[in-house]
Amino acid sequence: MDQKSNGIVRTVVWGAVVVAVAAAVWFMPKPAANTASSARIALVTADGDPYWDVVILGAQEAAKRSGAKLDVIKASGTTADQTKLLTSLTGYDAVAVSPVDGKKQGVLLQELARQMHLVTIDSDSTVSDRLCFVGTDNYTAGRKCGRLVKQALPDGGTIAIAVGPLDKENGRDRRQGLIDELLDRDFFTERRIDPVEGLIGDGPYRIVATAVDETTPETAQANAAALLEAHKDLNMIVGIYAYNAPAALAAITEAERTNGVQVIGFDDDEATLAGIEAGTVFGTVAQDQYNYGYDAVRLLSDVVTEGSSYNLPNDRQIHFPVVLVTAENLAEFKVNRSGSLMGLRAPN
Repeated sequence: MDQKSNGIVRTVVWGAVVVAVAAAVWFMPKPAANTASSARIALVTADGDPYWDVVILGAQEAAKRSGAKLDVIKASGTTADQTKLLTSLTGYDAVAVSPVDGKKQGVLLQELARQMHLVTIDSDSTVSDRLCFVGTDNYTAGRKCGRLVKQALPDGGTIAIAVGPLDKENGRDRRQGLIDELLDRDFFTERRIDPVEGLIGDGPYRIVATAVDETTPETAQANAAALLEAHKDLNMIVGIYAYNAPAALAAITEAERTNGVQVIGFDDDEATLAGIEAGTVFGTVAQDQYNYGYDAVRLLSDVVTEGSSYNLPNDRQIHFPVVLVTAENLAEFKVNRSGSLMGLRAPN
């Protein structure tokens, strides 16, 4: 294998986003170069949520354009199941994975990175020795979600957070960004993690609970119903994963409290967008998951083809911005999203 070599300044333009790469470029020792047409790439999802269908569309388009062979492997959402799937990977040149528990799976991911090129997607594992992370800055996305909350509740209010397992870095970072924004904290390089239990905040915004589920919509709805029962003064439920907002909305509708409890979510689940149109969901933080999949597979195809000569960002991160969707820009967002799903935002 080649060792680290000197980099060059390079600007990577993928999708609608221009990623400016710093002068120093980072390299990983890599297996020998291959041809893109013979590259075998695995995409391992975190769970089976419909969110991943759009990621897969982007990944398939990149594989089609590069000539790579792509296998999609859907995990169930548990660390044990995904670990089993990752352990069984053989015969691949590269893998893109969204770790369910990036810390607990760190050793396994390090071993995979020695066997094949590895990138993380949507959720990171900073201890994995991955080539690159492709997704959004989840802490920043959480802070932008906090701005949506402030827009919906300008005078403050009582808020509950609904989230999947906090072992997953994206959910943990989004939650913390949301809390820090609501409490008007500075951006933290080393981010504190507020406890799940207990009241957070004694100012205008009070986070009274964080309801943790295991990426199960049924559990998320039951959690939301329990929050409504326990907190009669609740003004809003903020959902951190794609299924959380629809689950919260279902519980609020069943409890007949749609006039008193607002909902803000993440991602572009159809139920969430329908709620925005109907006025029962205030807004959502939409990601560009099509291009997450596209860029992850494109990057891996290029790395497999070019071997040690391929230049990677020195910070090993490719971030796409999020879009805050409310009733005001919902129609425009839908038009842009349709273009993305047709591949119009992926590079030619």
